Amino acid sequence: MKIMFNHSIFQNQKYGGISRYFVNLVESLSKDERIKPFIVCPIYKNIYLNNVSLNFKKGLFLGKKFPFTGKLIKLINNIGSNKYYNELKPDIYHQTYYEIVNSKIKCPKFITVYDLYHEIFSRDPNFRPKKKSLDKADHIMCISNSTKKDLINLYSINSEKITVAHLGCDHVKINSKNSENFAPFLLFVGSRKQYKNFDFFLKSISLSRKILNDFEIIFYGGGKFEKEEIKLINELKLPFQKIRNLQGDDDQLYKLYNKASALVFPSAHEGFGLPIIEAMNSQCPVICSNIPVFKEVAGDAAEFFDLKEPRNLLDAIQKVVYSESKRKELINSGNKRIGLFSWNKCADTTMSAYKKFV
Repeated sequence: MKIMFNHSIFQNQKYGGISRYFVNLVESLSKDERIKPFIVCPIYKNIYLNNVSLNFKKGLFLGKKFPFTGKLIKLINNIGSNKYYNELKPDIYHQTYYEIVNSKIKCPKFITVYDLYHEIFSRDPNFRPKKKSLDKADHIMCISNSTKKDLINLYSINSEKITVAHLGCDHVKINSKNSENFAPFLLFVGSRKQYKNFDFFLKSISLSRKILNDFEIIFYGGGKFEKEEIKLINELKLPFQKIRNLQGDDDQLYKLYNKASALVFPSAHEGFGLPIIEAMNSQCPVICSNIPVFKEVAGDAAEFFDLKEPRNLLDAIQKVVYSESKRKELINSGNKRIGLFSWNKCADTTMSAYKKFV
């Protein structure tokens, strides 16, 4: 079976959860010699795609040397992707984002829905930006049951058109925590968009001088601090020497997970919450908001808090970081739960959905 993954996310995203999902999915699918997955993106800047074997991708990595405008990039990739489609003659066409598929694509069309943040937080209750893409898709993959529920409620899609395949985490575990490798810092992973509650986190730790004295705060990924973020740090009178902003690769991220006192994940909305299982896989206690998708993913392996006020997050942090028994309890629960999530399981579920159309 030939499966073509189109260029959309890889031409726009240098790194991020969506592109990581597709790269891991392709690598897992390719373990079966009967399956030929291809990511087609004639020119791209995505770091994860750059590491994919040439056997499973069609395109040229430009990295920092990306001399084209957005419109020209899209034009080149659209033309190139149509060419590759005609050459590959895939059995399945899997969209990587929510663009309208070329009418010349005649094989079964799949699309993955990651979250419905834009719809849920829009001021317009009738805002439905994915409608045309979803209507034209033959089948929809969702990364959580929570996202599937939102999709049915907001777009009135038949549940039989949707398959849920949880994300995975197959990194090799680093040695278990002990007193020697424990480091006093709280870890926040990913972008700092509004729904990620960066400001909520800062306000919570500003309520306790003891936390600020005892722990550093590390923000990983998401780029440099914006002016408004720096302004907020100053307004809250947080000590800059205790706040670090780091960027790097997955290996560095996993070292941080393994040394962190806890992962703090205060999002108001997510499609899945990949850092939760990454932290569990690295013996890192998880503190996260009590939104439905986090309960679905974390189960009993997290300390949950209510988003009504920052004090709730502070209480959860103090409950975890100042109790050795609580940390061990969360780590042990995470060790048991992580077995539910793997990229091979994600690939198997996705493949089962493909087979219904081929």
